[in-house]
Amino acid sequence: MNKKMPQKTIRTKQYSPAKRLSPEARKAQLLEHALAAFADAGIERAVYADVAARANVSTPTVFKYFPSRDDLLDAILNEIEEEFWGLDSMKSNAVNFNKMLLPKDLARTLAASISALCVNRPNLMKVALTRSVAFSSIRKRYQAFEKVRLDDLQPSFHAAGLTRSDARVFISSLFLFIRMHFDGTSSEARTCYIISLGEMFDTLPLNTK
Repeated sequence: MNKKMPQKTIRTKQYSPAKRLSPEARKAQLLEHALAAFADAGIERAVYADVAARANVSTPTVFKYFPSRDDLLDAILNEIEEEFWGLDSMKSNAVNFNKMLLPKDLARTLAASISALCVNRPNLMKVALTRSVAFSSIRKRYQAFEKVRLDDLQPSFHAAGLTRSDARVFISSLFLFIRMHFDGTSSEARTCYIISLGEMFDTLPLNTK
């Protein structure tokens, strides 16, 4: 006589429906995924499919919020320009900020803001790096952005007897500092670099000021 085996109860896993995001929240989410895609593939090579794959949505969904690649690129560049360096958080005090701090002190203050962004928004900073050396249609936009940053720094450099060209070198040096956060450079070495950067501008020969 065959012994009847007890039947196993099969339990199906219950999935709660995905939370529907507002259009604004979905667009912000896609922008973060776009930053990650552009950071990995490069600002010239990333495509909509890369963004869609990261966001786990269809490619047409990305097009719905960013109808053209120019729209997507503009949104990314706007995000960089709003948050890069953390300077805009001090914009209301920009004049006093720049008058109070000489290049040596600016280097340390900006380094703290840069390091915070590299930790909190690494993809944004990686895209900022590739953007600074891109020689495509976005080059003119970067140059316009750099001009605004130079205008922000001008009072500090003028007070130290330094030129606008010195301020441009200063900005280029800060981009190298950004790169150090992603190439394995130790925090101690980054600190020494910023101290040396400040001292370099503090000890320039008088005939270059």
